[in-house]
Amino acid sequence: MAEVLAHGTGASRAEAWLRIGASLQCAARYPDTATRPDPVPLDGESLPEILGVDALVPVRYQGELLGALAIGKPRGESLMPIEEKLLADLARQAGLVLKNVRLAADLRLRLEELRASRERLVSAQDAERRRLERNIHDGAQQNLVALKVKLALARGVWKKDPQRMGPLIEELVGEADESLNTLRELARGIYPPLLADQGLAAALQAQVRRSPLAVELDADGAGRYRPDMEAAVYFCCLEALQNAAKYSGANRVDLRL
Repeated sequence: MAEVLAHGTGASRAEAWLRIGASLQCAARYPDTATRPDPVPLDGESLPEILGVDALVPVRYQGELLGALAIGKPRGESLMPIEEKLLADLARQAGLVLKNVRLAADLRLRLEELRASRERLVSAQDAERRRLERNIHDGAQQNLVALKVKLALARGVWKKDPQRMGPLIEELVGEADESLNTLRELARGIYPPLLADQGLAAALQAQVRRSPLAVELDADGAGRYRPDMEAAVYFCCLEALQNAAKYSGANRVDLRL
């Protein structure tokens, strides 16, 4: 279309502009060059000014602005009436063409957004799997290995010195409780039941009680929100509390919702 327009009008520059979102973008240019004009923002259904063009005609389909055709004449030449008519006629016939081009462009944009969204989702899932693997390895697995070793020790003590079994059994019960608590913490990190049942304030208050730092929680006015929003705030707060305990050197944390 741009090439036909350039040859028909004797233009030194002919362009087909496409409306994408709230801007006009140069979709084709003749003669074709490596660089194209920057997108031009739109104000409603009115055509903006495009620098360097001598004529700009809107392309519409069923009243909707889809784009524009633009030409630039060689220096010292002006647009003749027959060339203006050719430009207007081509713009009227280009409506359906640009409608299809715009639909294809919108589809490509949505596909790119979908692809980027999938990549972000896969990355987040991989990070979460690595976090769970690390927590299982460093926490629950180590506790269970220690418990297994002590059970083997208890079997030997039972055969040689049964009187020592009482304190050892108490120690094993403590080890089992610690392993159980570790697994509960791990399950709570996936999605805490308290958060689902009672909301942010109750779930964070339960975590505050376990914090090695003194934490003042101010949740006044915090109600119930969408589950994804509550989960995002909850885990951000947990991460902040953990980082404060590990790295800050502080002895007090104020947490306000």
